[in-house]
Formats: sequence, structure tokens, C-alpha cells
Amino acid sequence: MFVPLDLIDPSPYQNRTPPDEETVAALAESIRRDGLNNPVLLRKKEDGRYELMAGETRARACRLLGQVDIAAFVRVADDARAARVSVLDNLEHRDLSDYEKYKGLAILLGTGAAESLGDLASLCGWSKTQVHRLMAYGKLPKAALDILDQKPGAVRANAIADLAKLIDDGVNPDIVIEAIRRSSEGRLDPAKAGQWAIAHAAQKPEPRVKSKRAVVASDGRMLGMIERTPRGLLVKGEKGLDLEAIEAALAEWLASYLEKQSG
Repeated sequence: MFVPLDLIDPSPYQNRTPPDEETVAALAESIRRDGLNNPVLLRKKEDGRYELMAGETRARACRLLGQVDIAAFVRVADDARAARVSVLDNLEHRDLSDYEKYKGLAILLGTGAAESLGDLASLCGWSKTQVHRLMAYGKLPKAALDILDQKPGAVRANAIADLAKLIDDGVNPDIVIEAIRRSSEGRLDPAKAGQWAIAHAAQKPEPRVKSKRAVVASDGRMLGMIERTPRGLLVKGEKGLDLEAIEAALAEWLASYLEKQSG
């Protein structure tokens, strides 16, 4: 049947990143020249409107052409079936990123269209190992997923396995987020983000010196150095100085100073 485009709502089970303007424009030109060869797939909603199950790019292209309606197949489908149709249709696209594949798997589990990793493997025609590797995206912090929503291809599934393990091991999640950010900006190979994060998680940064103050005699001679670090004050004396005497004098002065402060 032909359905008015203004009565069609997008699918809530869309795991594919919206197509860019160039892709929509190219399809629109093809439809203008040769017509729509493949109708979209819809389901009827209780409010009388329709919901896309497959064909979002085709619908966008027809809207771009200014068409009023679009050729469609209309099916009766519950949420689980609608999710299954939408996700599996998207998974047929070869340009789908690993992250978009994960989002599809998560949708299938969330709607009850699949109940286990085994179900997912059967539906998609993949091995359980591949499904398990893709599901590792779900262990990432929200800030990392927000980056991937904008750049789905920023990190591949083989690198995500390493990043997810770091999260399981209690590593600071900021390291994982930074690895994904660098990869999304093109500063890291998408397949090596995990290696970068592992290397940085293993590093133990040295305490940074906050300030240094020279201890100078009245005649200008350098007597020592006082450094303020995150661990406290570090006093260094020049060679030949009696450090025990300096320690005693410092302790005596500190006691007097603190007594005045507390009094």
C-alpha cells in the first residue's frame, strides 16, 4: 500500500547510525531516476500512525524528493518482532561498525527477541565467540559509549575486549575513555586502543613537584633546597652540612610554630 510519509515514525529499535546527507541525496537521485524498487516495511501503531521496521534511508530520500507518500509493506508485529526485523535488516549492511552491531544485539536482548548469547548467535548466524566479543561494548563507561554514538567505528571489537578487561580489573575508567577519545580523533589506530590503555594503566606516575625553594646563606651561598610535593616537604642540604642538626632545629621551630597556630 502507499502510506503518507507524515504518518510514519522512526523505529525505536534503530541500531544503525543515521545516514549522512550525501548517502540520502545519492539514493534520492536514484529514486527520482528509476523509482523506488524496494518498498519500506512498516507496522501499524495503536494511535493510527505507522512505525518503520526497515527502510529509514529510503524514507528520508523520499522526503528529500518532496514525495507525499511511499510504497510500503505493512505487517502486524509486536515489539520483539519489530526489533528483530529492524536489527536483522541493519545487520545485512556490510558497512555496519562493530559498535552498531553490539547495539543491535543489546536491542534484541532488551526486547526479549533473544534471551541468551546462544539465541543471538542463531539469529545473526554468528559464532558465540563473535557475539561474546561484541557484547564487551556493554562494559564500557557511559562517557565512552557517548563518544562511540558519535563515531561508531572509532574502536573495533578486538580492542574493546582489552578495554572491557581493564574495567573488570578496576582500572581507572578515565584511561579507557581517553583511549576511545584518541581513537575517535584519529590519534590511535582503532585496533590498538586497547594496547594503548593497557600500557598507560601499567604506568605509575611519579609524584609531581609542586614548588621548590632555595635555602641561601647571607653571603649568597646555596645551603639546600626545600621541595613541596604531594607527599609533603622534602628538605635537601648541600654536602658537608650537618643534617641531624638541621633536623633538630627544624623540629624545634616546627613545634613552636604549630603551638602558636593552635593557641
